[in-house]
Amino acid sequence: GIDGTLSDAVHGARIVRADGNCIDLCEGEGESESEGRGEGGDEGEGVGSCVGGVGGVGRSEILRGVRLSLGVLGVITELTLACEPLYYVRRHVHMLPIAELPIRIHALLDAYRHLWCTWRLGADVACVCGLEDVGTAPAQCAQRYDGANWWRGPPPFQ
Repeated sequence: GIDGTLSDAVHGARIVRADGNCIDLCEGEGESESEGRGEGGDEGEGVGSCVGGVGGVGRSEILRGVRLSLGVLGVITELTLACEPLYYVRRHVHMLPIAELPIRIHALLDAYRHLWCTWRLGADVACVCGLEDVGTAPAQCAQRYDGANWWRGPPPFQ
């Protein structure tokens, strides 16, 4: 999703090996899947055809390797990414006495999709910024989540 890494979003890939064979990989694909078809529609492992696992290594292990290999296993010609719709958030800022923060933290974590806490050394209060998830449709006082919604200017320390 939007909160993970790019490798977390890879759910399928097609890689072309140095010998010209390609491997089609898909998340959750069983090891007994039939081999793919080459560009000419022929089955098998001829040059330009799609094959199953390599050297006893199954497709799921190869897909795990593709997520981290940056092309070491072959040229990546296609990627299937799991996408998540953009969502809207409403920003809430709370100024809490430091003594209250441990008491209220679990309720705050349950209430917001994202939560940040900033505290200035020596201050008696902490600034807690929570982003409420309001869904995929625009809502009053909400903005699309962009990764920086929580930080709109300096925290309002007293």
